[in-house]
Amino acid sequence: MNIKTKQPLLSFSLFLLIGFCLFWVFRYIDAVSSAVSSALSVCIGSIIPSIFPFLILSEFLTKTVEGKRFFSICARPFSFLFRVSERGACAYLGGLLLGFPIGAKQIAEAYEAKEIEKSEAEHLLLFSNNTGPAFVVGCLGGLFGSFQKGVLLYIGQCVISLLCGIFLSLKRKRPTFAKERKTVALSSSFSLAEAIPRAAIQMLSICGYVLFFSALSSLLFPLYFCPYGKAFILSLLEIGTASSFIARAPLSLFSLPFAAFAICFSGLSVYFQGKELWEKASLRCPYYLPCKLLQGIAAFLLFLIFSLC
Repeated sequence: MNIKTKQPLLSFSLFLLIGFCLFWVFRYIDAVSSAVSSALSVCIGSIIPSIFPFLILSEFLTKTVEGKRFFSICARPFSFLFRVSERGACAYLGGLLLGFPIGAKQIAEAYEAKEIEKSEAEHLLLFSNNTGPAFVVGCLGGLFGSFQKGVLLYIGQCVISLLCGIFLSLKRKRPTFAKERKTVALSSSFSLAEAIPRAAIQMLSICGYVLFFSALSSLLFPLYFCPYGKAFILSLLEIGTASSFIARAPLSLFSLPFAAFAICFSGLSVYFQGKELWEKASLRCPYYLPCKLLQGIAAFLLFLIFSLC
């Protein structure tokens, strides 16, 4: 089959796929509307309060003298463990403390500012785009009706992320820390008038991804899925919707393991949010999804053992 024959066939196949998707959306329009409405509630009640303030705080911590000094001091142990620069370790710490997509955002900004090398940026992306404590403890803890469970899930994510970073960094060449500290920029470029609009635009983008993947998940579930299958698929797609379902579903001992999986994998929604940021900076991270999937599986097994004990 030559190229001229292939192109019409490809176009026709794409036309059929689009037509089927439109039919499926109209066939289950009530389910889609309900999912989008529910996702909007999650955005307003959980995601915006737990992420928006930290988007602005991230700007302050990375663009003021005081913030840079604070992060530089706190990041030194991670710089040693992951064999990366202090600026790279700051990006990891920012992702862990402030939540997604701030890890990917800070890595992309550090690379664009020539504060870290490309290989280091792409290495850090594998384990730095994590779920923040405000969402895990505040939102998930509230959904489970237990502050302690939220704290436990967050600590579990930190342990998995830390172990993953150490394992992936075993063969990295250790940087010269003394030289690094002399090159840390201490200039201030923070502007609240610029930070708030930037955070608002990014927040709209995040909510857009949540709404899309929530609508997509609603199209899958007219088909039959047991609660365990539904929890797994939702966790693959979008963490907010998955968390809400896991907290109220009859999963018994598997509730915490599925929640841990959702947190550590973070879903395709978070992947595309991060991908948008690092591709703008001309970075590539082809092993991001496999690495996050392994982290999710490790978290699931860890909390399954904990639940059974």
